Amino acid sequence: EQDRQSELTQDEGEEDVNKEMLDYIRTLVLNLVHTPLSTALKSCLLLTPEQYKQMVEVSWQLLLNEDPHVVLSA
Repeated sequence: EQDRQSELTQDEGEEDVNKEMLDYIRTLVLNLVHTPLSTALKSCLLLTPEQYKQMVEVSWQLLLNEDPHVVLSA
């Protein structure tokens, strides 16, 4: 029981030390995924039908990519 408690305490300590770094990485990843979508949504009122068509074509190519991270960005 005592060993298990010391393991829990050690894990909590590591999490506290890495909390700032983990928050930074989560924010960075969120911004990486969120920014292109946000830009596209904000520009919807200004896009021409031809630009919508181009955006759909690019998104489709991203969906067909082999890299799962690229697919998630589509």
